Amino acid sequence: MAAVDEVFAALPSHRRTPLDALTRSERAVADGVAAGKTNRQIAEDLFVSPRTVDAHLSHIYRKLGITTRAKLAVLVSAAS
Repeated sequence: MAAVDEVFAALPSHRRTPLDALTRSERAVADGVAAGKTNRQIAEDLFVSPRTVDAHLSHIYRKLGITTRAKLAVLVSAAS
């Protein structure tokens, strides 16, 4: 068992970022924003409505304490 512990100990630990508070769907929307996509393009990529993207963005902004797409894009880029 010591060999298994050594393998896992050698793996890099996950850095915690504010983006960890997002759901999988919210993170997909955030990634779309960081890629410079419009809400309509993100909706098409995720097979949801543009209103769903708007709702996810509202939740993202509230969770992260931000108010603009530009700040969201910076956060996503910094976490990558």
